[in-house]
Parts: sequence; C-alpha cells; structure tokens
Amino acid sequence: MVDWAEFEEYLYPTIRKKYPARDGWKIEAQKVLKSGLRIDWVVFNGSQRIVIEAKDKQKLQFKDVEQVSNYRYEYKAQKGILYVANDTIVPDNVKEFCKMRNIKIIRTKWRQ
Repeated sequence: MVDWAEFEEYLYPTIRKKYPARDGWKIEAQKVLKSGLRIDWVVFNGSQRIVIEAKDKQKLQFKDVEQVSNYRYEYKAQKGILYVANDTIVPDNVKEFCKMRNIKIIRTKWRQ
C-alpha cells in the first residue's frame, strides 16, 4: 500500500468537484473532534454536514464502517462516505452494514 496521504491527495479534487465552493460548500481536512477522533474530511454547507473517510486497504472491514458511523454521530452529519481504492475488497456483509448505517461506499480509480 502507498502512503495514506497520497490517496487523500488523489481524492481531494474529486471531493471538491462534487462539493464546489461556488455552491457554498466548505471542506476541512483532518478535522479533530472533541473526543479526539480525526476525520479525513468534513464537508459542510449551512446545516448540511458530511463526513468523508478514505480507505486505501486490501479489504474493507466492519471497524471501518463503525469508524465513519462514530464520526457521523459525534459531528451530527447527515451523510457518511467511504472512498476506497479500486482494488479494495468490499464483502457483501460490509456493504449491507454500510446501508444499515447510511454510509455510502464510493470506489475510486486508484490502482485501476
């Protein structure tokens, strides 16, 4: 695996394009919550809040979904998004868990 910062740098333009500043969206990287948890990105526009986590790993696990779920709860975000590398394995039970937690998985072209 490459350094996590490279994957995050790769993703930032995609996130900015989806949530443009001209529409009022603000993006804060490495947001530290009161609990000490650190989110890769928070995206917000007025009362709309989204937490985004990037996972460049071989296999997505329940703990990754729980992490984003905890971020959503503490940050009071309406949405949670997990960006994963193209070759990341996402088991069906983890996909279902994401649906239950209202967390969207987005597969990127990273290592396509």
